[in-house]
Amino acid sequence: MALGVPNIGWHSFRHTVSAWGKEAGLELEEVKTLLRHENLATTSEVYGDLGMEAKRRIQQQLVNFVKQQATRIQYRPVPT
Repeated sequence: MALGVPNIGWHSFRHTVSAWGKEAGLELEEVKTLLRHENLATTSEVYGDLGMEAKRRIQQQLVNFVKQQATRIQYRPVPT
């Protein structure tokens, strides 16, 4: 771990660069250039997933929904 940064593989680093680029407001074409892809389809299909903030927001929406549903369910013990 150099400079307090954990060791990560090159492929993981590329996904991180892509996610941070999107969160920084870069266009997909700009991310393509950073990752040195020949065509935009590669960037879009392989690295086009959501950024961390979007993933957190979606996960929180799901957690809130599950909590809401849990308050509506009446639990009954299963007879043994």
